[in-house]
Amino acid sequence: MFWDVYTALCAKQGVSPNAVAKSLSIASGTVTNWKNGAVPQNATLRKVADYFQVSTTYLLGLTDEPSVSLSDQVIA
Repeated sequence: MFWDVYTALCAKQGVSPNAVAKSLSIASGTVTNWKNGAVPQNATLRKVADYFQVSTTYLLGLTDEPSVSLSDQVIA
């Protein structure tokens, strides 16, 4: 689910998944792992969420609401 949300956010901003990862100092191999179903660790998930200004729960597909909520601060 993370990969689907991540690529949709990338497409919405007109950037490639690898370009976003590179700007966040995330290895391209990590992006390949995400494509194959891996989920980022908490610190990386937070970086990606901050980049797109969405919640970590949204990135994980746990909510349809992209904004950050108080409960999201507990997960991150």
